[in-house]
Amino acid sequence: MARPLRHQGRGRRARISYGADPTPRLEPLQNESHGRWAEEAPAVFAELQDSEIAMSTAAPQPAAPQPERRAFQYSLRTLFIVTTVIALLLGLIVWYLNSMHAFFHGFVAGAPRAIESPEDWPRTLKELVTDAKQANVVVQGLEVQCMCRGWETEYIWRMQVTPGLVAFITARWKLSATTWPSDGVFCGASHLSGDRTPAWWSPQEGGKTAYFVCNRSRASEFGDHFQVGIDEDRQVIFVRYYEKW
Repeated sequence: MARPLRHQGRGRRARISYGADPTPRLEPLQNESHGRWAEEAPAVFAELQDSEIAMSTAAPQPAAPQPERRAFQYSLRTLFIVTTVIALLLGLIVWYLNSMHAFFHGFVAGAPRAIESPEDWPRTLKELVTDAKQANVVVQGLEVQCMCRGWETEYIWRMQVTPGLVAFITARWKLSATTWPSDGVFCGASHLSGDRTPAWWSPQEGGKTAYFVCNRSRASEFGDHFQVGIDEDRQVIFVRYYEKW
């Protein structure tokens, strides 16, 4: 197979042929002058050989060095975004935990509050006042606080010692003397809600308050429970009432 070749600079054309010998041979085209081709052919062939040798022996160019990439490369903006997201997540977790605590505290314990109206007194106190009046026993100087009014119920109140009142509540609630409690409202905070007792609740003041509990509390039975502190020196009775279910 032969293809024409134009040799620039001389305006002549030649044909390269391939035969059994892999070395290419230049053959002049039929319409060229054989005499002039015979003179120029060796020079053209030598130039082609020099070009092929130069291309085959040229040293390969080294690849351009690639910039080194760091495995972890954070910009200041990325660091700020990550820090902000973490802070928001932590704030959301704290808000959620506080909300759940407030919800369960309100559901189980409720908010402590002072009871001003006798209509809001606990049932047992209303019954005490009514029955004591029928027995000619005066109940006065009442201050009442609801410590827990949710899933569980807990009230505290204090009243003045009047003639016959101590004997009346002792028989009514089946009270018996016992040791001073180590926790709960008689130590300053409800063990049901954890809320602090009001300022007027001071059974430990003076250090001479006697402590009594009802038989139901001793037996750990369900129902109404009464714990009573009586300070004869100050003539004050402290009552804790709660329901156990």
